[in-house]
Amino acid sequence: MGLAGLVAAALVGPGAATPPSGLVNTPLARGTNSSDGTIPLQAGTDVVVATITVQLGGSSGWHSHPGGAIVIVKTGALTVYEAVGNHCQISTYSAD
Repeated sequence: MGLAGLVAAALVGPGAATPPSGLVNTPLARGTNSSDGTIPLQAGTDVVVATITVQLGGSSGWHSHPGGAIVIVKTGALTVYEAVGNHCQISTYSAD
């Protein structure tokens, strides 16, 4: 079973990455945050909304979102590996 999700990511600059595999990224919208504080982002931050579908065994590759990300898992599960201090914190989010 693949993973399909809707992602809104706040981007503040490029990050190092490894290539994804088994992943289709379909951009839906892009713009600049001009909210009056209703969204907890710095004014002027670049915001992207996309549908990302990952096939079973696929990966987004190692990358970062300097401004964070909001993810909705529609089917399957998403495992996130995050550097915390000098160790790796692993969190899994599922559609269940």
